[in-house]
Amino acid sequence: MKRWIVLVLAASVALLAAAFALLNEAVVRLDFHFFAFQLPLGVVVTLSLLVGFLIASVALSAAVIVPQRLRLRALRRQLDLARQNGPTAP
Repeated sequence: MKRWIVLVLAASVALLAAAFALLNEAVVRLDFHFFAFQLPLGVVVTLSLLVGFLIASVALSAAVIVPQRLRLRALRRQLDLARQNGPTAP
């Protein structure tokens, strides 16, 4: 059931993005000092959102997910050592 909800939401977002790109067909010029090119506005905005999402994902992974995985690994090692040594008296 959850998979179907995700698929429907993804298809909806894709349709909205396609409609946005089609409605914003004005051509804009992007100049990066060393090179320049022209793209439709909808494509520029969509690509900007995707790049922002990727940068945020990498930042989240580096700042939160990796340290949590390292901490989890350390706790599992401690648990394994405690299980090997047996119960201790309080």
